[in-house]
Amino acid sequence: MSEEVDQLNLRMARMEQMLASYKKKKKSKHSHVGKPAEEMSEGTLPEDILNVLGKRLYEDRASAPEVHADLAIRWNEILEKGIPSEFIHDILKKYPPPKNCALFEPPELNPVVKAIMSEQVVARDDRIALRQGKISAALSAISNALTTVFATKNIPEWKTLAENLSDASKIMTDLQHDETVIRRTLILANVDASMRETLKESKIDEYLFGHGLEDSVKNVKALQVTSRDLKKTPGRATKNFRAPQRLQQRNQKKFSASGAKKQQHQSSSKKQSQHFKSRDQKEKESRSSRSSRR
Repeated sequence: MSEEVDQLNLRMARMEQMLASYKKKKKSKHSHVGKPAEEMSEGTLPEDILNVLGKRLYEDRASAPEVHADLAIRWNEILEKGIPSEFIHDILKKYPPPKNCALFEPPELNPVVKAIMSEQVVARDDRIALRQGKISAALSAISNALTTVFATKNIPEWKTLAENLSDASKIMTDLQHDETVIRRTLILANVDASMRETLKESKIDEYLFGHGLEDSVKNVKALQVTSRDLKKTPGRATKNFRAPQRLQQRNQKKFSASGAKKQQHQSSSKKQSQHFKSRDQKEKESRSSRSSRR
């Protein structure tokens, strides 16, 4: 029994030796290839080669420190699936805009403009306004947090909190403005060209094209009617009108040709008249001569 154990141990020792030898040979075989690859993967290219390659087109984006795991889970769920409609309504209702920041709310489409838009255009505008309602609630929530930070100031990091919240509010406010500009641009593409400039110049308030748009449209229409009445009727030439030089020369030739024809016609008529007059005179003299003979 002991002899069998000894033989088994001997075989195991030989196998270990063979395996160690194989690993050593494999390592020595690839040692000259692995070293340069390691250097290249570590970004240790010489400066002259890096200059030939040129600067990177996109730098690595720096990441902020990790947030709490429970926050990350909830945010990633919303990013993937969105907030269910039954919950989003309660959140939006929870954060109305401050009294002195009424423009947080998405501006309404002016009734006079809405009346001339197609159903598809109005539906698209409503969808964008719904997105703006979410931005409005986010701005109100941030403003509440900022107001609390300013009121307490007993938090050691209150300045950092205030700065972060202020930056977030600026970004969200600018995003709200971008959405409003997009809405105006899409509506203007469906407005008559004669009124497009008037709508462009309007100021954004609680309405997309300003509160006094109806009066502006009426004024422009009245001005167009007045301008149309004052406009000179085509075809009526004034005394001071002077035709272009080419047209004048063409008219002169035309008038000269017509004048020559008229003069020729008059000369021909005059000759005919003289001819008939001479003939009548001769006949009269002949009759007078015959009567005297008798």
